[in-house]
Amino acid sequence: MCKNGIVDTTGEKLNKEMKRVEMKEIIRERRILLDLTLEDIAKAVGVSHTTVQRWETGEIEDIKGSKIKALARILQVTPGYLMGWTDNPDGKDSQSDSEVEALLERLHKDDNYRALLSSSVDLKKEDVLIVKDLIDRINGKK
Repeated sequence: MCKNGIVDTTGEKLNKEMKRVEMKEIIRERRILLDLTLEDIAKAVGVSHTTVQRWETGEIEDIKGSKIKALARILQVTPGYLMGWTDNPDGKDSQSDSEVEALLERLHKDDNYRALLSSSVDLKKEDVLIVKDLIDRINGKK
């Protein structure tokens, strides 16, 4: 289905105003929800409280996979949720932890893969669906 030039691969009407929640927002919202301080997060992840603050403001966006894993643990979400790959904080109906760990490892080792993900960070959800559809077609899945 195509509406206003936007490919809807899910069969559901896409909301043009829909925007992916950014990691910085998830970090801050979960920290506040769980009544944790910047220092609590810093200790659990092995960074300074200033680094956590910079994650929350978006000043630092490139977070190492090992830190994402520890951050997800203290914030009681999956790494996939933290990365914006799933809408489910508990990971139900999403990729398994081992799949997410494999993706994080690939991000860490492969500059091209990391560049592809980095270039998609500011895309709206409907644009992500368009790119995903294109990748699926390239991979012969459609």
